Amino acid sequence: MIDAQSQSGRDASHLNCPRCGLSFEPRTHWLTVKYCPRCLARAHAVVEMFSSQLPASVLYAEDSFPQGDAAA
Repeated sequence: MIDAQSQSGRDASHLNCPRCGLSFEPRTHWLTVKYCPRCLARAHAVVEMFSSQLPASVLYAEDSFPQGDAAA
């Protein structure tokens, strides 16, 4: 039996790189990578990717950061 929620993609997670901002959604679980392929190829840097329900464009949007107190 196939889970309907996994077919719709609502539970899919994005892999995000904190260094270069690469974000992608693996089509299957076995395509999941541990280290950022862009950082490995370009900078020869080993950077571990993290999983999130949101893509990098939403995670790092300017309006998503907490605002500091203006009175300070």
